[in-house]
Amino acid sequence: MSDRHDYLALDWVRGEIQETLNQAQQALEAFVDTPDDATRMRFCQAHLHQVYGTLQMVEFYGAALLAEEMEKLAQALLEGRVGNVADGQETLMRAILQLPPYLDRVASNRRDLPVVLLPLLNDLRAARGEPLLSETALFKPDLTDATGHGQIPEDLLHDPRFIQLAKKIRQMFQIALLGVLRNDNMGENLGYMAKVFTKLEQITGDAPRAPLWSISNALVEGLSEDAIALGTSVKLMLGHVDRNLRELVSDGAASLNRPAPTELLKNLLYYVAKAEVDSPRIRDVKARFRLDDALPSDDLVNAERARMTGPDAEAMNSVVQALSEEITTVKDALEAFVHSGENDASKLQPQTVTLKQVADTVAVLGLGQPRTLVEEQLHAVEDIVAGKRPAERETLMDIAGALLYVEATLAGISGGDRRGKSYAGDQNDMPSHVGQAMDAVLRECRAGLEEAKDGIVEFIASQWNPEHLAPVPERLNAVRGGLEVIQLNKPALILRQCVQFIQEKLLDADQPKPDWRSMDTLADAITSV
Repeated sequence: MSDRHDYLALDWVRGEIQETLNQAQQALEAFVDTPDDATRMRFCQAHLHQVYGTLQMVEFYGAALLAEEMEKLAQALLEGRVGNVADGQETLMRAILQLPPYLDRVASNRRDLPVVLLPLLNDLRAARGEPLLSETALFKPDLTDATGHGQIPEDLLHDPRFIQLAKKIRQMFQIALLGVLRNDNMGENLGYMAKVFTKLEQITGDAPRAPLWSISNALVEGLSEDAIALGTSVKLMLGHVDRNLRELVSDGAASLNRPAPTELLKNLLYYVAKAEVDSPRIRDVKARFRLDDALPSDDLVNAERARMTGPDAEAMNSVVQALSEEITTVKDALEAFVHSGENDASKLQPQTVTLKQVADTVAVLGLGQPRTLVEEQLHAVEDIVAGKRPAERETLMDIAGALLYVEATLAGISGGDRRGKSYAGDQNDMPSHVGQAMDAVLRECRAGLEEAKDGIVEFIASQWNPEHLAPVPERLNAVRGGLEVIQLNKPALILRQCVQFIQEKLLDADQPKPDWRSMDTLADAITSV
């Protein structure tokens, strides 16, 4: 399969993009220092707009989408539409630092994987108060072959028996669909569905609507192999396929010359792409629509995210060098104050400003422990300047010693064995017992989510029997607690809202029966977690 991206063009413009991003970073830093100077933020936005235009020109979807979200956040900061300004500025700075390593990975691997950027994109959108993107929003299959290239034969177009055949085909599909929705004789009913789509493939040929049948057949094969879960969304899509069959009955063979809805094809392909099974139809559809490129494996996505979580090595070394110089300035000032026998603590005031800048920059780099240490020393110096603590030699030298430790930590980050990779992306830095504990919590959370989803599916299949749904809030609350322990607060909040919806809208006997749209939204919310 040939790649349609122009990587040579990307190589040409990467240097220009890097330089423009450097200017955007400098403008943002200047705006943070002088928030009343809106001109700096306008410069930042203008530079980001230039980056966005360049990436659109070379047609790299993921990187262009990131640049677009960065520009929108810059505009929101400029117009005062960001609730937590400091958080918004930090998120924007992090995105500016992470775009170059993403482009480096794209250039070296020859793959643009927008889904890798999903957490960062959602952080940018959350800062503006915008709805978060789901994985399906970034799913971009190659739909070049989504429309058949021929027309239906003339004899079929005018065959009076076609509508009668279409009625029989649809009747068989509806009987099978009803059984599937009831979770009744699944193997037999899925087999009937497969026969329906196989028959449609045979009689449709290369008509514009033909790809719908082969994709639907692959979905059914995934369901039969237990490689695709029969959730609310899948049931809803099968209902949409039935609507297309209804057109065969009402409009006759002429409807085959109309392509199937693109959104339906995309949603069907998404579930086929997620199916991890080596079966003939699924393998054929994955190859035909380049699904491995549109939705790479979880392992690949996680590895790519780890590599780009933080600035690249060159940017990191530059920032660390600047931080070290500022820390050295503070240390020298503290030592000079001690050795001079000075008693006027107000002369240390400039050092609080420098330490605040150091703490903010370390926070942007995602370095938790050094940030905590710097903030502790900042508070200590502020207390001394304010007269809350005496400017004793021992206290000041303790502060200088802590800053020396921070400086040594930063030097290690940019040192020899770090060269060529980002700090935050190196998972080996996490203590093994912490990593193992986190893995254990995540495994339990996944198991709890699966149990909750099973309860919801049984609730739907039983025609809204609340007995199947009753244990679900408790399971989701248990998962939410686990996520909060490992500080995954955003997904924990989503689950809290899911529990509230289930208790108030689904388990309350006074509420009307739920509609499919609400159940689909609930399923999407849990799946997103």
